[in-house]
Amino acid sequence: MMATLGFLLLVGLLAGKAAGRLHFPAVTGYIVAGILLGPSVLNAIPEFVLHQPLEEFALCLIALAIGGELTIENLRDLGPQILGITISQLMGAFILVLAVTLLLGASLPLSLLLAALATATAPAATLAVIRQYQAKGSFTNALLAVVALDDAGCLLVYSVASAFASALLYGSGLTMGIIWGPLIEITGSLVLGGAGGFLLSYGLRHLRNDGEILTLGLGTALLVSGLASHWDFSALLATMTLGMVTANARRENRHLFQLIAEVETPIYVAFFTLSGMYLQLEVLPKVGLLGIGYILARALGKIGGAYYGALRTKAPETFRRYLGLALIPQAGVAIGLGVVTSVKFPELQSVIMTIVLASVVTSEIVGPIGAKYALTRAGDIPTTKQSRAV
Repeated sequence: MMATLGFLLLVGLLAGKAAGRLHFPAVTGYIVAGILLGPSVLNAIPEFVLHQPLEEFALCLIALAIGGELTIENLRDLGPQILGITISQLMGAFILVLAVTLLLGASLPLSLLLAALATATAPAATLAVIRQYQAKGSFTNALLAVVALDDAGCLLVYSVASAFASALLYGSGLTMGIIWGPLIEITGSLVLGGAGGFLLSYGLRHLRNDGEILTLGLGTALLVSGLASHWDFSALLATMTLGMVTANARRENRHLFQLIAEVETPIYVAFFTLSGMYLQLEVLPKVGLLGIGYILARALGKIGGAYYGALRTKAPETFRRYLGLALIPQAGVAIGLGVVTSVKFPELQSVIMTIVLASVVTSEIVGPIGAKYALTRAGDIPTTKQSRAV
C-alpha cells in the first residue's frame, strides 16, 4: 500500500514536470499520468487504491484554501460583478445545453437533467493552476469567488430541474420542497462553515507553533467536512465558508493558509493522479452526437454566460474575454449529482452517466489548459512563472 502510493506520487510528479516542459499546467500531467496508470490503459495500480480517503481529504484542503483567498480586501470592489457573472454563467450553460440536447432529439426530462448537471464547475483544477503559477490579481480573485459560488448555484438549479423532470416522467406534483430542500442544504452548509470558522479563529488566538496551527486548521476543516457530509449538506461549500470566515475574522489567521500552501503540493499530485485513474477513456466512443453536443454546449454556455454577465455588470474587459475559459473543468460535484440522478431516474442512468463521465474526462484534461491561458492573458501570471511546473 505505501509503496503504491509512493509510486503514484513519483510518477505524478514526473508527469507534472514533463507537462511543464511542454508549457502545459502540471495538473494536466498528473491527470494524464493517472489515466495511463489506471484501468483504461496500463491497469498498473491495484483497484483498492481508488477507494482511499485521500480524495476527500484533498477536496477538503482545496475548498479550505479557496475560502482562505476570499478576503474582504480581495472582494470589496467585485461583489455585484461576481454575483452577476456567477448567475449568468450558470444560466448560460443550462440554457444552451437544454436547447442543444432538445434539438438533438433528447426528451425534455433528460435535457433538463443534463442541463442542470452542466452548471457544475470543479474548483480543484482551477486552484491547482493558480497555485502552480502563483497567479494574483483581480481576475484571479473574481475567478475563485465565482468557482466558490457555483457550488451553491448548481445545487439550486439541479433541484428545480430534477423536480420538473420527475413531474414530467412520473406525474409527481411540484411542491415547495423543490426550493426548501436545496435552501436548507445551502443554509446549513453556510452556518456550519461559519460556526467552524469562528471557533477555529478563537483557537488560533492561543497558538504560536506552526505545527499546532496547521494541525488545528486541518482538523477543524476535516471535522466540518465530515459533519456536512453526515448531515447531507455540501462539504465543499461548508469548508469554503470555514476558510473564508477564518481568513476574514483576524488578519493573523491568514498565516494558516500560508502553512497549508507549503504542504499542499504532494496532496495535489496524489489527488489529480488518482483522479486521472478514475477517468474511463472507454466512455468517449459511446457518447454519440448527444454527448458531443452536451460537451460543446456546456463549454460555450460557460464562456458565453461569463462574457454576458461581465458585460452587464461592467466588469473589466479581461473578465469578459477570459473568465469563462477558466470555468470548463467538471468533476466531483457533477459525478455526485450524476449518481444521485441515476438512482432517482434509473431509466436514464446509462445515458446520463456516460455523458457526464465523458464530459469529466475531456474537461479535466482541457480545462486546466484553458485556465492557464485565461490567467496568462488576464495578466495575473507573472512572466517568469508561465513555464514553471509544480
